[in-house]
Amino acid sequence: AFGVLAMAGGDPLQTATYAAALAGDADTVGAMACAIAGAWRGVAAFPDEVLATLRSANPEFDFPGTARALAELAERRTQV
Repeated sequence: AFGVLAMAGGDPLQTATYAAALAGDADTVGAMACAIAGAWRGVAAFPDEVLATLRSANPEFDFPGTARALAELAERRTQV
């Protein structure tokens, strides 16, 4: 996963492209590498059309709210 992430220079979309081309546990590697890339680069790394597609395909999920809650949880844990 870290190799794919490094090859893509941390870009989430390029990370996903490289991970999709892998054999074997590509889904697991892709999930881990893309999660790291997305967390590192943030939502600004994704083109608006990608975000619109994600929202329209998954209207039941509040991705921004989940991201905010996870960030707040991480911040609280580092302050303890």
